[in-house]
Amino acid sequence: MTLKTIRKKLKFKYDLDPAYLMTAYNHEEGDAVAINSNFVVDQGLNPTKDAIAIESQDSPYANIVVTKDSNKNNKNVKKLVEVLHSKEIQDWIIDKWKGAVIPVNK
Repeated sequence: MTLKTIRKKLKFKYDLDPAYLMTAYNHEEGDAVAINSNFVVDQGLNPTKDAIAIESQDSPYANIVVTKDSNKNNKNVKKLVEVLHSKEIQDWIIDKWKGAVIPVNK
């Protein structure tokens, strides 16, 4: 079964607060619930093991560091980027988010 086939059969409610989705999941208020990883991890679930589907590392929804042109050479911005690319922080991200968040240059 392809993702396209699955999409045709699913109906999503969009009127729920994302913070409520774990409650909906725990009370089995749907056949499937699409939940942000931060809520899942906070409730002790592992997105890479407990999910029936998860975004790939090629997702277009990457978090990026952005600044005004006037700050592109700012030492604090450069330091932030350097820290985010460090092995220590990238390992922490992978551990903290149980592999559901992947550092872009990992």
